Amino acid sequence: SDLSNCFRFGDARINRTLSAMTSGMEEYGLRKAFFAATVLVREPTEQEGKIRRALNKRAQELTESRNDLAHGAWYLGSSTGVEVDGEVVRQVSHEPKLFRHDGKLNEAPSDRSILTSREELAMLAQEAEDVALLVWAYISGLFTHRPGVPGVTDRLGFTDDGVLVRRDLTGWTPGDQA
Repeated sequence: SDLSNCFRFGDARINRTLSAMTSGMEEYGLRKAFFAATVLVREPTEQEGKIRRALNKRAQELTESRNDLAHGAWYLGSSTGVEVDGEVVRQVSHEPKLFRHDGKLNEAPSDRSILTSREELAMLAQEAEDVALLVWAYISGLFTHRPGVPGVTDRLGFTDDGVLVRRDLTGWTPGDQA
């Protein structure tokens, strides 16, 4: 069934229902509910399904990075020894570093370096922005899919190396779907 014809955007009944259904949910449940709900709007085509799976994967990877950031161990100063001309010289860094301590019961713990520079943090922030724009393009194409309006596959596509990206809609006309 096509639910997009049943309710208007910003419908207060929908907003109250969604708020009641999702309050207290964590990322995994919200992400699963979001992608399940998008199928109720309209059954995805094969290409839309591929886009949907890629978007879900990017969101899941971003969540894992977010969890590492939120739950990792921050070190605000570090000191290491570096050999210079046969002598060990102490190197001090005042840059914060982020590590995640992992491990399973009865296994040796492991440490993963998460962030070691501002550039890495900026890249993570850019990925969050990119995923937000991809989600927006996806729902815009899904909920406004009618003749004369760009759909999901008009708005989103894949690079030659398989990365999900937004398409440039400059000069788009109906029938341009790639």
